Amino acid sequence: MKYLYHMKKTLIEEQQRIFELFNINTHDERYKNLIDFIGKPSYYGYLTYLHTTNSVDNANSICKNGLKFEEFRSTTDEVNDEISLIYKLLIRKQYGNFTIIIQINENIRDMSYESISQPSDEETFILPPQYIRGYYNRETKEIVENPLFKN
Repeated sequence: MKYLYHMKKTLIEEQQRIFELFNINTHDERYKNLIDFIGKPSYYGYLTYLHTTNSVDNANSICKNGLKFEEFRSTTDEVNDEISLIYKLLIRKQYGNFTIIIQINENIRDMSYESISQPSDEETFILPPQYIRGYYNRETKEIVENPLFKN
């Protein structure tokens, strides 16, 4: 029992050190509206991913036309809770001020996406706009909901 208590205390101390190192505060008002918008993904039955882009035009285009990608996992970050959400926002800031929120129902067996031809050797896909929940503007803290989201 003493061992488990010590392990838990060590993990809590390590987590606190990481929070301080990356300046992560889950009660930070800057992220409150985004956290509220996304909700608790696992509770609501969604897999939630983020994709960062550098312009409002790109963000609006993704909401309207879907997300073009070659490898989904290399262009998105999965988030499972408030801590991973804030952490991913911090480490992806260099890619732009607009964070696309993708939510996919975890019960979907056959997710639809479109394969498109490209002159390169890589196969390119488009995740339809029905999976794009909206986007978050880091500068204004505004959330833009995607009317095409149907998940």
